[in-house]
Amino acid sequence: MDELTIDTKHRRKPLVAAFLSFIAFGLGYVYCGKIVKGFVIAFIGAIILPVISYGIVAGFSQVNIEMLNAILVLSLISLLIWIAVIIDSFFIARKSKPDYELKEYNRWYVYVIFYFLIIRCASNIALDMKSNLIEAFRVPTLSMYPAIEYQDRFLASKKAYKKEDPKRGDIIVFASPESRNEVWCKRVVAVAGDTFEMKDNQLIING
Repeated sequence: MDELTIDTKHRRKPLVAAFLSFIAFGLGYVYCGKIVKGFVIAFIGAIILPVISYGIVAGFSQVNIEMLNAILVLSLISLLIWIAVIIDSFFIARKSKPDYELKEYNRWYVYVIFYFLIIRCASNIALDMKSNLIEAFRVPTLSMYPAIEYQDRFLASKKAYKKEDPKRGDIIVFASPESRNEVWCKRVVAVAGDTFEMKDNQLIING
């Protein structure tokens, strides 16, 4: 009686699946033949990666405490999802059939394209967050000492003055009037209608 030979050369490798999920959300699922699940997770990952990045920055930043807590909580949730995806893809590969048949998308160049699509999408979302939501800064001078010290990091909200004007005492970030490539961080000392003068190195507002 002839023995049935099973071709196991294409069986999915758990460590490879986990590694692919580590470098790109959803890629481990595509490797395991779960392309629909892979694209769904990839879409989620494109949002999660920027959140994790901003969370890391926020962890070393001086920001509004509510904003800081929200970003750190979102980052923790995102990190847990990332770990869960890595573990899940590992066990899916482990449970795959020994005689797994390659799908038409189980090609190295498809994995490379998928990876760069995820990175590009995540980069676009991160840039959108930077342009419209929050932006991270590092202070290179002592001009705002002691409120902000040299080399401090902080997040500036891009929505802070969408519905209201800056108030006296606010610390704001704005493009330098001398160079659009420079950003200044200063405290608002006067608003529309105020008069101010420097006298004996003292700032005098409205007399």
